[in-house]
Amino acid sequence: MFSKNGSRDLGLEYLHGNWSIFDPAIRRGLQMIRDVAQVMQPGFFLKERDDAVFYFVQERALMIAASSQDSGTLLENIPFEVGVGHIPIPEPEHPVYGQEFTGNPSEAESTGFHLGIVRYCRKPEVAVDFLRFLTSQPIHQRFVEMSGWLPAVVGVRPKKGTEPFAPFTEGMAPTYGFNLSGLNDLYNLRRLYLDYFHLLAEEDGSVDAFCAAFGHEAEEAIIQLRLVINA
Repeated sequence: MFSKNGSRDLGLEYLHGNWSIFDPAIRRGLQMIRDVAQVMQPGFFLKERDDAVFYFVQERALMIAASSQDSGTLLENIPFEVGVGHIPIPEPEHPVYGQEFTGNPSEAESTGFHLGIVRYCRKPEVAVDFLRFLTSQPIHQRFVEMSGWLPAVVGVRPKKGTEPFAPFTEGMAPTYGFNLSGLNDLYNLRRLYLDYFHLLAEEDGSVDAFCAAFGHEAEEAIIQLRLVINA
């Protein structure tokens, strides 16, 4: 529906009337966020990542969203038994949210980060040799054992205890919608989302209250941004 590369196109599409915060699909997404927010710690939106870890370690939170990079701390340094599971998402058959989902997305798209050589490297042959060394099975196996990260080299075994973090390699190709909290190019919209999120997440809030506040200012916020871009 929208370009993956440009938030500005998203703003223009809004001004052209091609999407709105009141669209049923967007409202269902907001309702899902509200449903999740109701089981979160009070004031969670203002917490940092370390705060979440402290809550979990102190047994003040039932679960925490984490990755294999956190497994060393969370699995080895806490005094109680824990388990690992994937974050559930609605199935296509879900009566409310299913129409926005096509099934579990595949996580085989890429590894956590990429390796490369800069164009102005003075000795690229040495750099390539070093990267081959880093990505060889023996060295990568050592890295996996020390870091607790999942392996990215064929034939390297995951560290014991991190197997549940293994990615899904089957499923639907990932699709990209838009995230109102992550529109850095459309910083005015992002500001509105952050300013009014409490209307969505608080116990006495609602999707209607959030949409009314956000929608009232969204068009003016985008117009102001276009004026800045065109100036």
